[in-house]
Amino acid sequence: NPEHIVIGNDSILGEGIVLDGREKLKIGDHVAIASEVMIYNGQHEIQSNDFHATFAPVTIEDHVFIGPRAIIQPGVTIGKGAVIAAGAVVTKDVDPFSVVAGLPAKLIKKRLDFIPKSFLSYNNEDDLPNFYKGIFVDLKNLKTDRANGGLAASNSFILYLIKEGEKLVLTVKKCISQPLTIRYGSQTAELTNEFTDVLFDPMNEHYHQFQLDVNAEDGSEKFVLIKEVKIISKNK
Repeated sequence: NPEHIVIGNDSILGEGIVLDGREKLKIGDHVAIASEVMIYNGQHEIQSNDFHATFAPVTIEDHVFIGPRAIIQPGVTIGKGAVIAAGAVVTKDVDPFSVVAGLPAKLIKKRLDFIPKSFLSYNNEDDLPNFYKGIFVDLKNLKTDRANGGLAASNSFILYLIKEGEKLVLTVKKCISQPLTIRYGSQTAELTNEFTDVLFDPMNEHYHQFQLDVNAEDGSEKFVLIKEVKIISKNK
């Protein structure tokens, strides 16, 4: 069912690939899938007497590369920036920025040190992976947006930070003329056209999601610039 398949912006699909549409299959932005890759979200339950079919969604996050003739099994999530080697059979989730290979696929190495941080800056290259989703981090936008003092974000974005802390401080400004509210869980704040420290009580999770109260379907429009993000520890 093609209605179950969603493919993001600037993603490349090679020749002869199989995309299973019997369950949800989401492919993110800037994903490269090489020739003859097979992605399944349905299979038969081999432990069952009736060998009945089972289905589970597959998610491939942004900036993933999947090598030729790899097989992705039902229920798998492949994290942002991961690399799947040619011929690998992926049977379980792959962590962000990991390189996996083999049958079944196993971790070969990490592409970079992807750890939760307490401080992120728009002009620190090492922090870019932690601006996890909904941030314009391609080279063209980085140059333009950094010249304006921040990293641009769409109407929904995710930051990868430590869990524990007294306050989450987001130094941000809107880049549209209309009034704009940012939402973090049940907390909200009004944004201005000047960089301002917006304070939130941090939620106990690594992936911190923010939502802006604007209508945008494809995430291709810039609404805010983010200068810094920090988690203030409880002992300070």
